[in-house]
Amino acid sequence: MKLLLSSLVVLLCLSAYAQQTTIGLVKWSTLDSVTYSEMFVKEWGDYMAVPVFPEHVKQLNGSQIEVEGYVIPLDRSGRMMMLSARPNAECFFCGKGSPTSVMKLAFKHPSVRYEMDAYKRFRGKLIVDKESVFGPFYFLEQAEEVEVGLEAMVNR
Repeated sequence: MKLLLSSLVVLLCLSAYAQQTTIGLVKWSTLDSVTYSEMFVKEWGDYMAVPVFPEHVKQLNGSQIEVEGYVIPLDRSGRMMMLSARPNAECFFCGKGSPTSVMKLAFKHPSVRYEMDAYKRFRGKLIVDKESVFGPFYFLEQAEEVEVGLEAMVNR
């Protein structure tokens, strides 16, 4: 009986783990395919442009993905970081991008520090924030750097 119960627990755990979809490398152009709709936002007492995510972006929510971009530290400690489709001088905060061109990173091992504009690839669980009006709309949880070979760096 104990063996049967133990086997059942193991199978349930494996089943839950297998349900998390692994996608691979996602391009910023895929994440940028969001449209906007005007909607009255009660908290602001005004109409705002609210993101409308296409189905293929909604399906990425909760999936393990990889994404490449420019690291932008947000504080002096280097613990709060964003990943951007563009370098810091052209990023969303400077008016050259959109909230879909940046992603907040929540690291699995937060002790790693990165230089401004370091071009890196990360893997983690993508969270699509469908409620945000101001962005960022994307969060990468349990983010870890992925080492890429020379060929991948040349083809970026």
